[in-house]
Amino acid sequence: MKNTYRSAHAQRMERWLGADLVEMIRKTDHYYPVPILNVPGNVFAYRDDILGTIQGGGFASLSDLISEATTGGKLQIIHFTKAGTTGVAGVMNSLARVGPNPAGQVTAAVFPAGESPTKTTPAGLGIGFDNPGGGDTLHLTTGYAMASVASQLLLLYDRFYQGNWDISVTPRTVTGTPGRYQSVASKGAFISCEVSTAIGSGTPTVTITYVDQDGNAAEATTSNMALAASAIVNRFPHATPDWHYRLTSGDNGVRAITNLALSAASTGNLNVFLGKPLAWIPMPAQAYTPVILDGINSAFNLVQILTDACLCLLEMFKSATTATNWTGAFYMVSG
Repeated sequence: MKNTYRSAHAQRMERWLGADLVEMIRKTDHYYPVPILNVPGNVFAYRDDILGTIQGGGFASLSDLISEATTGGKLQIIHFTKAGTTGVAGVMNSLARVGPNPAGQVTAAVFPAGESPTKTTPAGLGIGFDNPGGGDTLHLTTGYAMASVASQLLLLYDRFYQGNWDISVTPRTVTGTPGRYQSVASKGAFISCEVSTAIGSGTPTVTITYVDQDGNAAEATTSNMALAASAIVNRFPHATPDWHYRLTSGDNGVRAITNLALSAASTGNLNVFLGKPLAWIPMPAQAYTPVILDGINSAFNLVQILTDACLCLLEMFKSATTATNWTGAFYMVSG
């Protein structure tokens, strides 16, 4: 995509978030811009850079938004609490499999069909909310979050397809068709996975065939990544900084998966999924410190939450092996 933003002011970013979190965000190195909440200004993470304008604060006039939220009765406050698990420092850890709110889902439906999650099915996976009515669209406006471990980076994403892969079976055909992002709206969507049953000691490489953002089939991931030996449950089974599979040159999104393969069979299970990033949520350098997630002034495009979206959370590049407890809420308005 054409970049119309300049790199953000590095020193201002570090003063606001701290050098460690800024480096963590840069390391996400995603191929499509993702808004960063909890930063004053219009700021996005893109590739290995942070783009946009860091401001000192302030707000824009959003009279229509205020009217919808106050007199229109279209404000929703959606709470979440997650009791994370022990992970690996510097590696992604999933919160989709743990509760208590939402309850979490331990194992996805098996391939080849897999499943297309929504806000209600499978039960306990996505953060619940009410779909907008009357032709409205739903948008993330603000919220808050707090973590029991300092300097964490959280990703809010729409998990729109998933399946459980017994990696003793390779190759594995995938036949399911996701229910969302089946157009160029899939730009930014990524392929990732979490360990649902600890995997074996081998380190085979993974190759995934997929349909790209323009509907081209038989595309294949590149620079195929090796599984981490004996990877534990809930972690992403690859080494830092890889948190999603690398798409072929020129691709910037995924509509569907068609095949999974290993260079050699192994043991264990992976929940392989497709996700659409919605926002990065950086946490401060002090544990148990709540932050306001300003989705208006920090991301003026007002991130849209699609009808029936399956909202999930994951920990990026864990700052410590310690299990992290999370609590917070998202404020959404339709209009």
